[in-house]
Amino acid sequence: MKRRYCLVGLFGLLLTLMVTARAEEVFEADGRFMTKEMDLNVALNPNAKVLISSARHLIGRLYIVADNSAQVSFQYKKILKVPKEATAVDYAELIDITLEKTPTGAKLVFKAPNPAPWSGTDNSASIEGELHLPGNAALEINADYFDLNVEGPLRAIDNMSSFGRMEVRKITERLNLTTSNQDIIATDITGDIFLAATNGDIRVEKMQSGSTPAQLRNQNGNVTVTQASGALDVKNSYGKIRLEDINLTMPGSRVAGSYGPVRMTISTINRATLEMTNTNDDIELNVPADIAASFALTVGSDGEISADGLMMKPTGVQNNRLNFTSGGGGSDISIKVSGDGNIHLRGMASGGK
Repeated sequence: MKRRYCLVGLFGLLLTLMVTARAEEVFEADGRFMTKEMDLNVALNPNAKVLISSARHLIGRLYIVADNSAQVSFQYKKILKVPKEATAVDYAELIDITLEKTPTGAKLVFKAPNPAPWSGTDNSASIEGELHLPGNAALEINADYFDLNVEGPLRAIDNMSSFGRMEVRKITERLNLTTSNQDIIATDITGDIFLAATNGDIRVEKMQSGSTPAQLRNQNGNVTVTQASGALDVKNSYGKIRLEDINLTMPGSRVAGSYGPVRMTISTINRATLEMTNTNDDIELNVPADIAASFALTVGSDGEISADGLMMKPTGVQNNRLNFTSGGGGSDISIKVSGDGNIHLRGMASGGK
């Protein structure tokens, strides 16, 4: 009988040692606990689709870069903000990260319990990682609380529900991003474009729309676009709209503001259409002095219209309305301000002066 007790005790000791060996190692730095850097890899062909999915109770930051590799590789750390090392170890073991091949490419998944033990507390668990992809891959992201920094060239990114900050560069075919309480920063983007934010700014530089106008939506934040071509569909409330060095090459552009100033500078326009509206604030439009366009300008009962620097042939003049053609027409531009607000139209000489 004593021998049996000894065997049972030995088995328990071995089990304890095995569990201890499996425990993830953590170390403390900058007031946080973290695991050592880990690495996952999957072979992948170019033009593949990569899915990133995360449990809602995880937060983090991902740096994603396209290179010439023939695989997906992910290097990451688990970051635990807890008062005790033992709690950090427990939390680390509850977070499972997998990278696996799929019929269309690869899938990176971040798993955690629901509900997580850190939910509703001052503790937190997060993931910081660097993801390398083959060039021209497409990304689909479902990771609500992750900040993203993406460096292409990538074919497409779809991230339609997020509370994270997003910064992307070099997207060639499609970009769909939606976030709340954070900024969207996009550079060198082409194709079908939809960007939406709430309580954050949208900043775009070097944009080429596809067969339909690029759509930008915001509320309680600013929209800034520098150097774009094709067509734009911009709507913003309670924030500024600033559009500079815009080249309109197709019909269908619209710019709608509400309770915030709108400023737009058109560098070139070629038989395109533009409709600008604003409520209770000004619209300022700068166009080439030699523009060939028909204009229809309308303000509220207390608003004013100023137009200078253009050769104008009036076609209709009223107290709050001015219609005219410049350069023989060709493009159509309509500007309307409702409520309090004015229209400032200026023709620029060559070089934007």
